[in-house]
This record gives sequence, C-alpha cells and structure tokens, in this order.
Amino acid sequence: MKKTIHIREPVLCALVMVLLLAAGCTGGRQEGMKPEAETMEATTSGNIVPEPIPAGFDFPALRATVQSWANANDTTSIRTHAWNIWAGMTTTSQHGSFNGQALPVWETWCGTEEVFGSTDCESLLAPSRNFVPPSQTSHSIPAEDPQVVSFNKFNPSMATFVLTEQSGPTKSGGTQNYDYSGQTAPDVNDLNNNWPAGTDISDRKINETPYTPPSTGVQGVAAMETKPVFLLVKGGTQLTPVPFWQGPTASIEPSVPVPATWTTCTLFDPSEPTWTSGFTLQNATQAQINNKVSDPSLSCKNYKYAPLGQIFHFELDADGAAAWNQVSAGAPPDTPQKLTAVAGDYAVLVAMHVNTKEILNWTWQTFWWQAGENAPNYDPGGVGSQTNNIEGVWTTYAMCAVYLQTQGTGSSAMNVCYNPYLETAFGVAAGLKSNCMSCHGQAIVGGSPNYPATYTSPIKFNSGSYYGSATTADFSWAIQGNQVPK
Repeated sequence: MKKTIHIREPVLCALVMVLLLAAGCTGGRQEGMKPEAETMEATTSGNIVPEPIPAGFDFPALRATVQSWANANDTTSIRTHAWNIWAGMTTTSQHGSFNGQALPVWETWCGTEEVFGSTDCESLLAPSRNFVPPSQTSHSIPAEDPQVVSFNKFNPSMATFVLTEQSGPTKSGGTQNYDYSGQTAPDVNDLNNNWPAGTDISDRKINETPYTPPSTGVQGVAAMETKPVFLLVKGGTQLTPVPFWQGPTASIEPSVPVPATWTTCTLFDPSEPTWTSGFTLQNATQAQINNKVSDPSLSCKNYKYAPLGQIFHFELDADGAAAWNQVSAGAPPDTPQKLTAVAGDYAVLVAMHVNTKEILNWTWQTFWWQAGENAPNYDPGGVGSQTNNIEGVWTTYAMCAVYLQTQGTGSSAMNVCYNPYLETAFGVAAGLKSNCMSCHGQAIVGGSPNYPATYTSPIKFNSGSYYGSATTADFSWAIQGNQVPK
C-alpha cells in the first residue's frame, strides 16, 4: 500500500504578501510567489511545522539558468545564488520557535530520525537535533579530531519525497512501490535487485528527487539536504577554544589538517550570547587566554576572542548533552580527552553542507564559520558576493560552491570546494582537492563506491566502470546510507 505523507506548511495569507511586496534585496526576490505542490497549513501552538524557504530568495531558480552558470563557470552568479539560498534558509521562520526563541527556517526541518525512522514529519515538539559522528560516506572524523558532531536536515520537499513510496519496476516488467526511507520492504535494495535483464546502467536509478520550476505566481519547489556540524562551547565563566581555519599551513599536519591540528583557535565567551553588529575578531588578551577551558585534544598556539553571539548556537539540555557525549563514547582509550557536555553548555555551528536539486546533478555549497572574513588565500572560499539579504550571525560564515565538476564545459580543470571541518580528515581521498559533486555522485545502492585516488578528472556519472550493476541514489548519501541492511 502506498503511504502518502503531507508536510504541513505555515501560511501568513495577505500579511505576508504585504511584507514581501514591501521588502527588497539584492538576490532578486520574487514577490507574491506561492510554493507549488506543498500543502500549507497554520501550525498549532507549541508545535514546530517544517517551513520551505519563503519567496524572495530566488529559490528555486530556473534549472536552465542555473545550469548555464555552471557551464560558463560564472562564479559570480553561482556565488550570489548560493548566498541567496543561505539567506533564505537562515531567515527567521514564521511559526517555528523553541524555548521562547524563533528558529531559522532550516531548524524547522525534519532530520534523519523523522525522515528515515518514522512515517511522517508533519510537526515537531522540538528541533530535530539527533547528534551523530559526521560520516563522509565510508569514513568518519578520526579519533584524533575534536568532538565534531552533526546531523542531517531535509527540507519539506525532500522529506515528503522520501516518505512517499515511489513507483519502480519489477523483474517481469511490471511496476510496484518502493520505500526509499529503507524502513519497510521493498526498499531501494529490492529495487536494485528488480531491474529487468538488460536495463542500461544509466536507467538503474531511483526516481528523481523533486524539482518544480518557478512560474508566474508560483514559487516552485526543489529538494534540499543539509549537514550542520557542531563543536562544543562550555557554559559558565570560562572561555572555550574552538579551532579557527587559517589554511592548511596553519596546522601541525599540513597534508591532513583536521581541526584538531589547527594552531589558531577562537575563544568563545558564553557570557556574551547576543549578536552584535560590527564586531571584528580580535587577538585574545593574556587574561582571556588564562581564563580558557583546557582541551588537550587541540593544538592551539594562537588565540582569537569572540562573544558567543557571533556564532549560531543553542543551549544543550540534559538529553542533548547525553546525546552529544554518546557520539565519542566508543573512542579508543588513548584518544586525547575531549570536552564532556553537560546541561547548560552550547552547541556552536561551525559548518554546514547544503545541496539543492535545482539542476540534475544538484547544486553544492558548503559554509563554515570564518568570523565574516575570507579564508587565507581564499582557500577554499570566503565571503565574496555575499548578498545583503543575509542578516545577523549568518554573515559570519564563509562559503565555496560547485555547480559543475570542471571549471566550465570547455575546461579540463577541476573545481575545488571542500569544508575545512569535514574534508580535511584522514581517509578522505585528496580532501583538499575534492569537490562535493564528484563525491556525492558515488552514492549508490547495491555496490561499493569507486572513489578516485585524486580529483583530477570528472566522475562519469551513470558509467558502468564506476557503478557496475548498482542503482544510483540521485547523489543522496542519506538515501543510500539509510537502506536496510545498511
């Protein structure tokens, strides 16, 4: 039986229309647009209802337009669009709040627990923050790294897609429904085993994740996946060091510069939790250094100072602290002692992968906390082209983006885009020269990813030499990784 799951969306009717018409931004806001193919309904008091990126942020954009930017290596248009996505997903939600604080739009979205472990995600009593080690496909952040934790979030379009059974073939040439969430049979593993004999590798794929183009009066929709990544800041009166990216050379291991090896750290002050406009990162004073929390897992030699309000953060309750501590519970005995979380400590957002189904091979942008500065040598990116519709603490993040593996259709030079908190780890093939699209193109069910030793040439998507007789998962490691057996 096909299960149809509707995710309710908030609507503000005429009031929102008036506000949008009065608003302006550099990102080409689309006034008066409404989402297509997503049921909109007001939330009940106390519940968090997943909200899409609202109108006004050029999301989703026309597929042909975005692909033309990629083909021409139009980095200015690509970066502007990536920043508008960031602005839209970080804008304040209309109905989502928790503990008296309004949530950004992306924090209203369902996570892995709801999308791959339940039958709906109509509403949440609390933001979905189910901490896990950040797995980059078959590997994880190593034991030598600081206690980096993460989870996944899926926008309403993507969540609805996964939670609605999808039609696919049978060996006899008929059709049946498959559960892409991997909770019940038949799932994507069964789909992989049911392709009729002779099915070409290019056709051995799951159904396309959602994309509906914008049109007159209709905003359109596109699937989105995100991976927020966090580190711990202790509550109380002491300052907590957090690794601050200053390039591979500012590491005791330049060839594999995981955050634990970075020699520059920011001391975050929990007594200053409010965002302040115009703050500039400063060198820490000796008194501030003397008042820091000791973290022997880090390699800090140089210290900056920042109020806690200069980075997105949320306070951990007892359950959140226990979940945080569970992430590294299996670390080897000789691992340097990491900070232990307790209620009243803070999770600070140091990084986030964001991908959207606006083009067939998805758009890829990744963000990390850089105090509103460019990374040294712009490696792997910075704040260039940041639009003025990004507000508050969200302006402190840097970004790089990849919408094509190569630097234009006529180029053999590969695009490089990695996140300093994720792809610098041991075990990542040429992490400092990698890009998101080439990595996610290896998401398959029924086989093993055939990772290249280097990223010097494009992956040939839907090629038998890479995928054999497997089923491609539309660039989604989330769908691939949540099938049973795992």
